[in-house]
Amino acid sequence: MTASNVLQHSQLDTRSNPNLLINGDFSVSQRGTGFNNVVAQYTIDRWFTSSYTASFGNAPTQVATVDDYMYIDSRSVPDAGKTYNQQKVELSPSIIATINEAGVLTHSMEVQFVNSDRTFNFECRFYKKDGSFDLIDFSSEVIPDDGNFHKIVNTFQVNLEDTTSGSEPQFLQLGMSDTDLTGLIGRFKKVKLERGSVATPFIPDDPATNLAKCQRYFQRFNSISVNGMVHQNGDTRCSPIVLPTTMRVAPQCIASAGSVLALWWGWAAEQTNVGHTFEIRSIEPNFAYFYWIGTLPFGATLGSNVGFGTSGFNFTADAEL
Repeated sequence: MTASNVLQHSQLDTRSNPNLLINGDFSVSQRGTGFNNVVAQYTIDRWFTSSYTASFGNAPTQVATVDDYMYIDSRSVPDAGKTYNQQKVELSPSIIATINEAGVLTHSMEVQFVNSDRTFNFECRFYKKDGSFDLIDFSSEVIPDDGNFHKIVNTFQVNLEDTTSGSEPQFLQLGMSDTDLTGLIGRFKKVKLERGSVATPFIPDDPATNLAKCQRYFQRFNSISVNGMVHQNGDTRCSPIVLPTTMRVAPQCIASAGSVLALWWGWAAEQTNVGHTFEIRSIEPNFAYFYWIGTLPFGATLGSNVGFGTSGFNFTADAEL
């Protein structure tokens, strides 16, 4: 980035309100860059995509991130219905206070449809700690099929209740959908939700900041190695893995692939190229724990520290709302 570009970016930042949404430019996609047969799942980071037929049964669709936009293709769906793309915005009491101080939220994005004009729906809900929700706003707009991106802006009044009862997290759910799923090819970019009544310029976070925000909710680790001494509890051994970003809550961890290459007690390797069972678990938002389950190396006794080496295993840590 040149000095002039840095200055220009800084000047734009001073005119632009913070985006309450994360990854509005779809630049982080830890789960992959293309998704087939999507029915209801997280796809591009922080975005949950679902699709329905006219009879409200699930219907598969395709999702991808291309350059700076999200691409949805549901031409294979046999009958009319809709796609629904949403993000849940975590709300702390301080964020609720700043939103209520403004009294207005503005949603903006750019949309392009291919094959036909589309009626595009926008919906925002506020979910409370008791699990109930208030519908804040619902609106529709027709987007012409002319090969261009069209900017949509919705402004609505809001007064969020900072509820104290219940244990569920409070969040805003921003949902975007079209009314006719058949033959849809849609492209979406520069998605923003901000305080105030004006749609200010979309300024993406720098890549490191955007990734860290996404990793608060989801992290993927591919082909990693873990080595070290482990604490022993019977025939189960565990070793901490520091997560690069502290997560929203202790994540659900799923491990796959890889193997335990060596186990040792004392100074000498006692077992090599062994394929014992292992798990990744977490009870804290900033650590995952590697659990190796198997018999003791020759000569080790209960209470001994057992070393291990692993290679090539993958795991995900999920703390989505």
